[in-house]
Amino acid sequence: MKKLSKVVKKKEEKTCFIICPIGKDNSPERKRANDLLDFIISPCLKEFGYMPIRADLISKSGMITSQIIRHVIESDLAIADLYKYNPNVFYELAIRHVTRKPYIQLMSKDQILPFDIADVRTIMFDIEDLRSVEKAKKYLKKHIESIVKDKSSEVETPISRVIDLKTLLESKDPQKQDFANLMEMIYSINSQLKDIQNNISSEKRVYEGSRMTLSGVDTPVSQVLQDYILGKTQLCSNCGLFVTRTADGNCPKCRSMIK
Repeated sequence: MKKLSKVVKKKEEKTCFIICPIGKDNSPERKRANDLLDFIISPCLKEFGYMPIRADLISKSGMITSQIIRHVIESDLAIADLYKYNPNVFYELAIRHVTRKPYIQLMSKDQILPFDIADVRTIMFDIEDLRSVEKAKKYLKKHIESIVKDKSSEVETPISRVIDLKTLLESKDPQKQDFANLMEMIYSINSQLKDIQNNISSEKRVYEGSRMTLSGVDTPVSQVLQDYILGKTQLCSNCGLFVTRTADGNCPKCRSMIK
């Protein structure tokens, strides 16, 4: 009787490309990149069976740029650290957006998300704060778990959203066109909300629960945002306050012209 030998297939390891500023050896950027990889990203990826890959750790010979782009496109997952708005990071992230494959954004707590990706869920953290690091790991695991459970082949990105809307708008189906117009309106409102939040952050105003403190005036956040969207108030770029402009179009506080 023939003995049947068991053939154990090694499960193919999934890959995750780390898009981040790397810097030179012994530089602060390199230290941050290493700490981020060793203490936040790698432990989370290991739990879900992903192998981390970073540009400076690619050992194959050849053009490094083409290898990086290939990993950005082909990796099962990409994690982008938007620290200090590094242009290479945003370039690689944009390429990843085109692929419509899963990605996760990380950013330092003291930074503001750029307008184009302001509505993308991003894990904000302070790498110098141990509690913040632990929270970042917790959120990162949740993100990865969600990606693993989601069986859909494509994800929505800022680029894919524009392409999808264009397709719907060019459709001859009136319902699809109406839906596209509605989505454009929602995206526009969402962008306005992000602009408000960024202005508030840049002016170092603070949120307190469900209320907003603006120059000592305690106002419900929902009311401030609603009045702004409806055009009842405007944001003065000079003094940074939400105001109702005067008949001549000026800010009643600083008297500067509101555009």
